[in-house]
Amino acid sequence: MAEIPDKIKERTSLTFVYVASILLNAILLVLWVAVQFGVVKVISFVKTDSLTDIVILTFRVIFAISTLAPIAIRLFTDIRIMLIQSNKEIKQELQA
Repeated sequence: MAEIPDKIKERTSLTFVYVASILLNAILLVLWVAVQFGVVKVISFVKTDSLTDIVILTFRVIFAISTLAPIAIRLFTDIRIMLIQSNKEIKQELQA
């Protein structure tokens, strides 16, 4: 009988980790969107020529890739961990 509360406690803590991870990824994406929005607003006030526009666009693309890649990798890793954990639980239920 003691294993049921332990199982609930373990499941709750695992769910909390998943939710916290999802929230962290969402916060990072919102922060990224806010920075991109701010950069566009600042650039719109500055008079630029075509070469400067190309340089700014290049830096924006590099910034986008460099900031979104870690978020995407972390999200992919979290999803894989969730799937692996679910598969473990399914195997345990089938063996019981």
